[in-house]
Amino acid sequence: MGNKKKTYSKEFKVMVVEDYLSGKSGGIRQIAIKYDIPKEYMVTLWTRKYQSNGSDSLGENRGKAKGHRKGRPKKNMSDKDKIRYLEAENAYLREIVKERENILKKKK
Repeated sequence: MGNKKKTYSKEFKVMVVEDYLSGKSGGIRQIAIKYDIPKEYMVTLWTRKYQSNGSDSLGENRGKAKGHRKGRPKKNMSDKDKIRYLEAENAYLREIVKERENILKKKK
């Protein structure tokens, strides 16, 4: 099995960043050692996010869809939306089949 990555809460990240910005605990290396953070760049990344967008930007963002209509289709789609979705899916699959057929023709 792979190694499970450690996650940090928003509150912890804010505490680390504010400690670093206060300048009382030293530089990034000392902060990383003090809070047992394995990679120093994480402190830098958190600090940049905090300074540009505030403490809300330090929350958990993994698994969140970005942009319009990302991710799985909604279950309560109208019939027209389902048809459009399936037509787009079919067109995509046809392109894949064409590409594979072309590859097989080139091999012969």
